[in-house]
Amino acid sequence: MKICIIGGGMAGIICAITAAASPENKITIYERQSSIGKKIAVTGNGKCNLSNRNVRDVSRFSSFDTDILKSFASDFDNDSCQAFYESIGIHTTYSRGGMYPLCGHAGSVVTMLGNRLGELGVRVVTDIYIDDIKESAGSYIVNNEKYDAVVLAFGGKAGIYGENSSCGIEIIKGLELTGVRPSPALTGIICKGDMKAISGVRTHAVVSLYDGDTHIYSDEGELQLADNGLSGIPIFNLTNHLPYNMGPDNDIKIHVDFAPEIIKEKLLEIFSESKKSYPDRSMSMVMLGILNGKLAGYILKTAGIEGEKAIKNVDDKVINNLVGLIKNHVFIYDSLRNYKNAQVMRGGVRLTEINGNYESKNYPGIFMIGEMLDVSGECGGYNLYFAYHSGRSVGQVLAGMK
Repeated sequence: MKICIIGGGMAGIICAITAAASPENKITIYERQSSIGKKIAVTGNGKCNLSNRNVRDVSRFSSFDTDILKSFASDFDNDSCQAFYESIGIHTTYSRGGMYPLCGHAGSVVTMLGNRLGELGVRVVTDIYIDDIKESAGSYIVNNEKYDAVVLAFGGKAGIYGENSSCGIEIIKGLELTGVRPSPALTGIICKGDMKAISGVRTHAVVSLYDGDTHIYSDEGELQLADNGLSGIPIFNLTNHLPYNMGPDNDIKIHVDFAPEIIKEKLLEIFSESKKSYPDRSMSMVMLGILNGKLAGYILKTAGIEGEKAIKNVDDKVINNLVGLIKNHVFIYDSLRNYKNAQVMRGGVRLTEINGNYESKNYPGIFMIGEMLDVSGECGGYNLYFAYHSGRSVGQVLAGMK
């Protein structure tokens, strides 16, 4: 079988390696960049978070077609993923549930994957942009060559390519594939209002996503505050669960608990005890024992309390309001940071376009994998796992293993 894979990212590479198990398959990867695996080389802060022990937890992923995603996730298996990588010489280790290469270097992973393609005789053509596929008597013409099967493995706009990535839009339109509007994900959020006073603060917090009064998602971790918004892993994960195709009817807010280790009643008790034991202590000093100094000043100002005011002169109702702002501080969503700052692209071709083998329902012999599909995961190896899983699944079909 003559196979064409358009896209030399993780999904395309894994697909090629797997499909090459059949010696009858002749495989070509077309990659628009000067080399394959460029985005792999920068994943996981250069350490390449390949997978996660919890990949079967479908709540870690997002898709417009949740029920179809659940059916795919029933086959997600981190152990077989680990076995595959180790079978080609990429040995792994775990950190906080994430699976990483033992070498600790994403660039080395790319080198080893490229080496394996060479060992298997996979042809890799770089610096070529494919924007058209033509049907021809049960086959497909790509770059003036006839192929029995075509695998679409375009990368998204996120990361090092940013807005310059086309995401295969010409081919998607040419095949009339139904998609979900793409947006950046695993990125920072720009909020309304002036946040310069707390720019640079890092603090442990629980963040919760709301659309009006409807709670959507919560996560806990290190929150990073900027002069115009919020960042850090819990915020990145939150962006993967924003409502699809948001518009003016959405009322998106981020609720932040700046003291998740202490329940509200205990925090009120702390202020009450401070008022009894240190009545002349300033509110700034009291707050300094609870929060980062810059953050404490910001919240005091929001509550309308002068920092130098003695706690004995602060009414209990005002303190109750202050505690409310600490435990449930609301930031108003404005927009997402751009694709260049994002780790993945959310949205893409809908799962309704493919069958359980990732094959197009309307074009037999055309498969879709990886980030071009409307499946995106949280931080922690989930996206590289889906690239592996979809690529491996299609590769097995093409090798006659499924």
